[in-house]
Amino acid sequence: KNYTVKVADLRESEEAKSKGNDAFGRKDYRAALNHYTVAIGKNKTNHVLYSNRAACYVQLQRYEEGLKDANVCVELAPNWAKGHVRRGDCLLPLGRFEEAGKSYEECLAIEPENVFANKGAKEAKMKLFYSPHTKGKNVEVRFISNTVGKGLFATRDIRKGETIFTEKPLTWQQWSVNKSKTFTCARCMRFLGPSLTSQVHFLVGKVVDKMPMENLCADLPSPILGSTGLNYCSQTCLQESARIHEIFYGAKNGKAQKLISHALRICDRFILAAQVIITLIGDVVKQGKTKEESWYPFSMFASGSWLRLISNQKLGKPDYQSTKEYLQLNLKVSHAFMTEILKDVYSEHAETLFDPKSDIFSWTTLDFFDQILGIFELNNPRIEIEHPLHEYFEILHGSPENYRKTQPILAPVVGAINRKYGEIPSSEGHGLFTLHSCMNHSCNPNAKQEATRSIKDTEIAIMATKNIKKDEEICIKYITLEGKSKKERQTELMINYDFMCNCDTCQREK
Repeated sequence: KNYTVKVADLRESEEAKSKGNDAFGRKDYRAALNHYTVAIGKNKTNHVLYSNRAACYVQLQRYEEGLKDANVCVELAPNWAKGHVRRGDCLLPLGRFEEAGKSYEECLAIEPENVFANKGAKEAKMKLFYSPHTKGKNVEVRFISNTVGKGLFATRDIRKGETIFTEKPLTWQQWSVNKSKTFTCARCMRFLGPSLTSQVHFLVGKVVDKMPMENLCADLPSPILGSTGLNYCSQTCLQESARIHEIFYGAKNGKAQKLISHALRICDRFILAAQVIITLIGDVVKQGKTKEESWYPFSMFASGSWLRLISNQKLGKPDYQSTKEYLQLNLKVSHAFMTEILKDVYSEHAETLFDPKSDIFSWTTLDFFDQILGIFELNNPRIEIEHPLHEYFEILHGSPENYRKTQPILAPVVGAINRKYGEIPSSEGHGLFTLHSCMNHSCNPNAKQEATRSIKDTEIAIMATKNIKKDEEICIKYITLEGKSKKERQTELMINYDFMCNCDTCQREK
């Protein structure tokens, strides 16, 4: 609209704006809003006034009203960078992340170095990705800085001892050494049945014909045998892993078997890294996804060179160079085995796949294989599913009469397990967890990963070790802290995680 502004009104508008600026500087946002409203009433052509009032609305968490002002600001001055930032700042807390990202990008097109737009664009991108993961979990991923990156924050007060959230992994792997000790689903690592007796027979043979009172525990799923000879807990697990398990464990897995045999001697993760890359490429050449769509979930994890991270653990020691050469050789061997699998599995796409000009050629390279391994090295929470025997014995011990009745039958079982394993084996592995990877290290953490009995498959739980305030960052520890000086902690973190800790505790210590 075209407005004619009188000189007197213009002067009064500027006076009101000045008062608004003073109030905003004092953080008296309601007073500032009132002053800017007076200023706008006297001059509806000044885009800065709408921007300033939008900023007040943001501070007062009245985002819809702020968005209306930001829209007017952009309409009045489309080439003014700050107006687009204001619009993004209103859209972001409204959960309109894609629109917010576009607003920040429009600002950056005008003013590429705008600090607020750069931060806002990263925040919008993160929230767009993480919002489905944080829904209903009382946490939020926020961008902190270019140096720190992102962090996980509480969206409400959380009490000490409270489970903050549980989470399933993007991808995972049961440790090979653990597979021989447990009868579990080949996909979700859940203990299989059909009964507790069958679990005991797997562990130590027929020491007992039937476990007494085995109905004390929850039912175990009956195993479903797949075409590869692997067992699953459900048709869902069988179907969701059918493709990759057929490649690695099927009748025609000769090339994959070379990689598996090599990995079992050197590093389990070679298998998982190869499976991830084969799946990523399959998403593009078989499922029709774009490279960006397929890679995006993995791009949110911290990454680095596996070779450098592992070699650094020997840095300054006499065997550093020989260790690095040994690791480099085995990395190359594993990558060569994976390349043979790719050529076999995607034979009809091999010419394109291994063409350096191809869009996904980089995924076939040694550097990318090293990078995927680095992701697992830097983001490797342990998965542990408690054996159902733990719950069984705990229930029995809670009833002296039942314990007394079953003791003669169970004593040989317990003895056999202790002799063979030392303890009842859990189902164990590691994986990539989207929210867990957002939690930064602190030498004075307020949360930890906690094993809970409710976890029956590949899931982890994060528990508060202190009272956590709303908007406080949720931090865990990456290393054992007890008895270590600041220098020792920082050296270990730099070697294993490639960063220098700057938490409050490290800042306070000399």
